[in-house]
Amino acid sequence: MHKQVVITADSAADLPPGIRQEFGIHFIPLHITLGETQGCDCVDIFPEDLYRAYTRQGIIPKTAAPSIGDYEAFFGAFTGSALVHISLGRGYSSSWQVAQMAARGLPEEEIHVVDSGLVTAAMGMLCVQAAGLRDEGLAAHEIAARLGECKGRILGHVFLDTLDMVARGGRVPAFSAMAANMLRIHPSVVTDGAAGSLKMGKKYRGKTDLAQKAWLEDTLAALHGRIDPALVFFMRTPGIPPEQYEELEHMARTRLPEAQRLVCGSIGCMCLSHCGFNCLELVSIKK
Repeated sequence: MHKQVVITADSAADLPPGIRQEFGIHFIPLHITLGETQGCDCVDIFPEDLYRAYTRQGIIPKTAAPSIGDYEAFFGAFTGSALVHISLGRGYSSSWQVAQMAARGLPEEEIHVVDSGLVTAAMGMLCVQAAGLRDEGLAAHEIAARLGECKGRILGHVFLDTLDMVARGGRVPAFSAMAANMLRIHPSVVTDGAAGSLKMGKKYRGKTDLAQKAWLEDTLAALHGRIDPALVFFMRTPGIPPEQYEELEHMARTRLPEAQRLVCGSIGCMCLSHCGFNCLELVSIKK
């Protein structure tokens, strides 16, 4: 009989606390620097803190992977169990490499570090798939192997209000972000877990609220009949008025009727630091 399997992940997976508890998924928080304040993602620094600091003081948050010592202490808390740790995609962070080094430093433990190739709730969906495989009775090494196929089936669609944060992080030229703002262009991106990258999607123009509705309509139409109905995530960043998000949520529920469960929540500090505010994310998995 194999060891008890524990599913762990970097906090960038952005699963709401209730979902983590339900599926038995444990997070190690990434580090956040907000001006003179340092803390941990959704432990002592939350998305709303980032929103207030940016809108009131223009403070740009910075993020960092946990240290080798952080990972060793985190993994050590599950001594005697077999761990499947799902990391932020190596194309986005050093967390996979650091977690690998920490695992090698604990040779007496069974730790499988999986590069998700994903970010935010798309990575969270992979964690949920891992929990399902654990509950089916698979051993840790079998789960880690199966996740390689799973991540290519995850569909993560993201609406970006602006490219300001992306440009500040050096991922696009500043003049491109400025031009997009002047033309009121709102980009969309799609996660590619198999390639470990993000692909640019359709660009939407006009007022933010109208662009969000158009993006959601297009995304829901593209997903119809293609997804596993058991679970869909519809996530948001701060800054979206409650009544506006409620309207979008109603759209998602009524125009994707096959979704048996639609989980709504907040995108965490990692994604927020690099993508900005007024963003939306719809995550599902192919049948």
